[in-house]
Amino acid sequence: MPDPITASVVIKTMAKGAIAKVGGKIIESVAPGIFSKDKDFGEIKLQLTKIAKQLDEVLSIARDTFALVEQLPNIVSDLIDEQTLYLARTKIESSIQVYINLNVKPNTISYEELTNLLQSWNILIDKEKKTQVINRLPRYGEYLLAATDGKLYNAVKLGVTDKLTDVEKAYEVIGENIVTLAKEAESIISGKYIKSGSITDEEPWVVWVAEGTKTKTVTRTISMPCSACNGSIDYTFEEEVPDTAWNNELKNKKDRLAQIKASLETLSNQYRSLIVSAEVLRTFLKSLTEREDSITSGASNLKVVEIGEPFTTV
Repeated sequence: MPDPITASVVIKTMAKGAIAKVGGKIIESVAPGIFSKDKDFGEIKLQLTKIAKQLDEVLSIARDTFALVEQLPNIVSDLIDEQTLYLARTKIESSIQVYINLNVKPNTISYEELTNLLQSWNILIDKEKKTQVINRLPRYGEYLLAATDGKLYNAVKLGVTDKLTDVEKAYEVIGENIVTLAKEAESIISGKYIKSGSITDEEPWVVWVAEGTKTKTVTRTISMPCSACNGSIDYTFEEEVPDTAWNNELKNKKDRLAQIKASLETLSNQYRSLIVSAEVLRTFLKSLTEREDSITSGASNLKVVEIGEPFTTV
């Protein structure tokens, strides 16, 4: 049986469990970073391909451990936004493929390409709610740094900061709901209708053994006709009948605990999934901060040209 915990620490337990499953893989894939001005072009291209697989592995591990929440619950979008988001994702992905297929490091980027990449990035930051895409932002961000020779560092860092805030707000709201439900379960479990039970440190998050149904003794009196006495005779007897008040409330408590259990299972998946997304972004943000000098310092040979191919070497 899972170890019992209190409602006040259930969130920490969920978060710790989620990070324990994927934390090492996140650090391995995101923390080292990809772009720096002194890194070999071929190595950058190789790492852009590698990080895509690594981040997909993070998602796969999380999906195998707990059901992933598909979307951030606190970002609202419509069909127009979905089309815009699709075009933004497609733009960055296609640009990555063009870049990876280059034989030599480019020293020009077209103004149109630079603008489209920045616009697409900002759209993903503002409107993207699919966690699968959010978990890929480190790859997209590293590519924007590589494609612009670090020129978009501030935009990338600010975007990651903003998106991390969105994710944190989302899981904080879910966390508050989890704690509220867990405290309600504790209150029910400590009452007279539950024999034993507790909040637990893993699924199913709440277990209990309920008391049984009860009967009560009632005294009944019936009158029987009596011809000999020209009247009637009262007979009094005791009868065992269901204790309706107890049994109804017992059923209510058991049903409510079952509802809480189901809600905790759903919310815990959402919470742990968002914790993973936040950890991906938090690790990337830390990496960006630590690598700022290697990304931004020194002269850049990349020139922005008004017209032409997205990338050229001249």
